[in-house]
Amino acid sequence: EVTLKRPYERLFAKVYNDSDGLIVLSEGLRSYWRERGVTAPIHVVPRAVQPEIFDKPLGEDPYQAFLGETPHFDGARLLCAGRHTREKAQDRVIRIFARHVAPKDPHATLTMLGDGPERSYYQRVASEEGVEARVFFPGEVPFTRLVDYYGYADVFVHASLSETYGNVMGEALWCGTPTVAYADGMGVSSQIRDGVNGVLLAPGSGTQSEAQADAAFGRAVLRILADPEGRARLGTMASKLSRERCSPLAVQERL
Repeated sequence: EVTLKRPYERLFAKVYNDSDGLIVLSEGLRSYWRERGVTAPIHVVPRAVQPEIFDKPLGEDPYQAFLGETPHFDGARLLCAGRHTREKAQDRVIRIFARHVAPKDPHATLTMLGDGPERSYYQRVASEEGVEARVFFPGEVPFTRLVDYYGYADVFVHASLSETYGNVMGEALWCGTPTVAYADGMGVSSQIRDGVNGVLLAPGSGTQSEAQADAAFGRAVLRILADPEGRARLGTMASKLSRERCSPLAVQERL
């Protein structure tokens, strides 16, 4: 904090102030640099979603490749996607599923899409929580197949608080996948309007507060699953707002 972070923030603030403008990915990042002394114009330009990939008609159901072997798990499909690294907090997603969703829905499953150095740790967490048979790790998949994973999922779940933007969040919203996430004040908060295109929850701070936040997260997932009409409304608005903000043309016009 003292020897590295603050000096480098001051250095970058000076560089940015010597420029004609700074482009950032979220409103949270704009506030972050304003608080650190950047006075140059700051423009928020989100990342674009590729329609040629994510507007394709759905292909075959990709979940059948592993759920077909366990037909008694034919209930709700929760999806978490991203690189398997500790700062992404996917272990928190697994614990929320195990403690607050799985006991209420004995047929629900959680798919952890992606790969990374913490994969074996996440698998161990699933085992320790007693849900290893209901948490699937298909690994990395071709980018062109992601639309099928989003499209055939019932809810997209995201617990990371370290996103400057969050590409997977943008992709899920574009595909109209109902989404539950924690407010991070950065990339996630810039993409979700609570109750409009998804559910955004306070993440909590400290052990007890985080446990309460996790319980609230689980309840939010269960409410969405129990309300098909509400789930459809969230998905429709997610897709609509994403196209207004993150289509290549919208991003190009902002630039």
